[in-house]
Amino acid sequence: MDIKIADYNETETRMFINQALSKAGWEFPKNMRLEYKITDGRVHIDEDDEHYRDKALFADYLLFAPNGSPLAVVEAKRNSASDGTGIQQAINYANLLNVPFAFSSNGKNFEFYDMSNAGEKTIGMDAFPTQKELWERFCLNKSYTPQQLEIINKEYYYDIEGKKEPRYYQRIVIDKVIEAIAQGQKRMMFVMATGTGKTYTAFQILYRLLQSSNGNLRILYLADRNILIDQTMAQDFKPFGKKMVKIEQRTASQSHEIFMSLYHQLVQYNLPEGAPQPYEQFNRDFFDIIMIDECHRGSAKANSEWRKILDYFSSATHIGMTATPRDDKDANNSNIEYFGKALYTYSLKQGIDDGFLAPYRVTKVNINIDSQGYKLNKVEASCVEEKIEGDFVYQSDLPRKLGIKQHYLVAAKRITDFLEDIGPMTKTIVFCDEEIDAFEMRKALIHFNEQRQVENQNKYIMRITASDAEGKKEITNFISKLVPVPTVVTTSQLLSTGVDTKTVGLIVLYRQITSMTEFKQIIGRGTRIVEDHKYYFDILDFRGATNLFFEKDFDGEPEPPTRKGSGSKKKKKTSGTPVLKPIIDGNGQEIKIDSETRMVLGKDGKPIATEYSDYTHQRFANIFSSLDDFLQKWNAEERKQKIVDIIENEGINFAELRKLYPENYNGRDIFDIICNIAFKQPMLFRAERARRVKERKLLDKYNEDARRVLEILVDTYAQFGILAFEKQDALKVDEIAAIGSPVYIKNTVFGGIDKYKQAIKEIEDTFYQIA
Repeated sequence: MDIKIADYNETETRMFINQALSKAGWEFPKNMRLEYKITDGRVHIDEDDEHYRDKALFADYLLFAPNGSPLAVVEAKRNSASDGTGIQQAINYANLLNVPFAFSSNGKNFEFYDMSNAGEKTIGMDAFPTQKELWERFCLNKSYTPQQLEIINKEYYYDIEGKKEPRYYQRIVIDKVIEAIAQGQKRMMFVMATGTGKTYTAFQILYRLLQSSNGNLRILYLADRNILIDQTMAQDFKPFGKKMVKIEQRTASQSHEIFMSLYHQLVQYNLPEGAPQPYEQFNRDFFDIIMIDECHRGSAKANSEWRKILDYFSSATHIGMTATPRDDKDANNSNIEYFGKALYTYSLKQGIDDGFLAPYRVTKVNINIDSQGYKLNKVEASCVEEKIEGDFVYQSDLPRKLGIKQHYLVAAKRITDFLEDIGPMTKTIVFCDEEIDAFEMRKALIHFNEQRQVENQNKYIMRITASDAEGKKEITNFISKLVPVPTVVTTSQLLSTGVDTKTVGLIVLYRQITSMTEFKQIIGRGTRIVEDHKYYFDILDFRGATNLFFEKDFDGEPEPPTRKGSGSKKKKKTSGTPVLKPIIDGNGQEIKIDSETRMVLGKDGKPIATEYSDYTHQRFANIFSSLDDFLQKWNAEERKQKIVDIIENEGINFAELRKLYPENYNGRDIFDIICNIAFKQPMLFRAERARRVKERKLLDKYNEDARRVLEILVDTYAQFGILAFEKQDALKVDEIAAIGSPVYIKNTVFGGIDKYKQAIKEIEDTFYQIA
């Protein structure tokens, strides 16, 4: 006998969807995935500096084309939902995934939407299209020729052992590049933020192209640093094996398919007149594909030596990839002028929002003489053009031209204090103007960390620059999460790009930065997430470089600041006011930190410079028209989390308020914080509100078990607040669990769920009764 059910929930509805898909030939895992994870969920930092994530984004079903590209999204809804419910959600996922078809189903029908022409129709459960039918429809919409399909049809590389597969945005890049090549495009570029897997994406592109060529394709992969070549060959490109060779000599074997080379291996300077360049060992049409890593760094400049390589192999398809494209006003220096508009851009902001990149917090430090000026003595004036004794110089000349030791010391002391706060073994890069600055900063940092330096093989602090051979040997140890030292490194240019510095939890900006390209590259040193080790990082800015956050072409933003650092698993300390240690220079001038500014994040995704309490007051006015309006909404809402969600969606962060104003808001209820900031009302502590319940003997009327349950819940409120009081698992704490399960407590101890809710409501009304 069949069981009669009036309504199937979403999980039960999937049983009908599974049957319909199976009948059409869709099988897991052959060409279908269930609960396909799209994003990881953005990382946030709570008031205890522990990380948490937003909910990850999942598609109920993702259907794949014969080549492994996503072909259709299917969203399931409960049986009682009307036909078409969920199709807009499916369309949103299809837009994000760049998928051509979207479906939704309530178990009675499918709603079908073609993304290419906005065609929509309802079809029966037995009429779901097969993979062949959907693929042919897609190819028809695209007007692909048989020759183009020979390239497009080739499959991805699947790492079964490592279980690694492309993320959604990587698939989009791969498919767009393959399609552009199939359609005959000769120059193209894709943009992916640092840490989002450019070289892995490049590997997948080249792998699919090689499958379509039957061994007749020749590929040149160009980079400008040895580590970029060696790292790529040893990691992402490793499956190519013997198909791949590194060009290290003036002549190279031409019997391979993939040639990895530095620019300067192919272009040499000071050759005798008429001597051929190394790239001329190859015929002009030898290479079919040239892939240019970090293509913003000069290969596309019309007047560069490196450009000669691209011009010589002009018949090949040129693919540029970068995290920071240049669109200079001078067309001769523009990536976009050479490669064209990016086929796809995956930005730093999107990577942070999706939870694939680490968010960051910013602390700006102002040293007094940087803004007020430094008065020159006679010797110092002789080091600066057109200056005499008594003249003032400002930040652009400090400390590089003068080498003011006290300036380094003040900055080094603040860096040391910051590290004490976030954890002294936090991997740190201090970016300086020039190598001599990196040398002086290293000495200044050691001055404040002598014991720690000695305890760590005298390698706790090191300089790593292009000319420092010993420092460069330590790069591998620095970027390893398993090797603790070196921990703090000073540098100029060497570590600003190309090195996979996943473990860095603090970036110190002690150099002038005016280039957005350079700024993004430096920020990218800290954006990688290392699971169970690092989820966010800090930026300590001494030079105002973070003003670039406000430029219109910046696409990432800081997490609201706290003072405890990088999310690494380390001992936490309670931060206080930084020690603003003044240091007196030889002229009797006091050099010290004047002020610090911590950036907080506004609703528009940009840092705000206003006082955070003023900012939140303005945002509250957008939500509640008056105190009465707030009280009515607060008291009417059964679960206060819904009110908090509305407020936080407006850009207000309660954890941040407690951190920035601990003396005002620690121990206060969210209710009091809102009333105080929005309506200037006096506040009570949570403990005072909890005491009301006991003073009014509100619990005396309940039986012993019920009274004990409510006493524990009231204590929970006093300690943790209303959200903890209302949590569904509040009844699962050990003391209450000893009485019985949540179902037993509600139904037996209280005599029914309605009576339990009534008791909770009466307590909350007592908490929030206005005197």
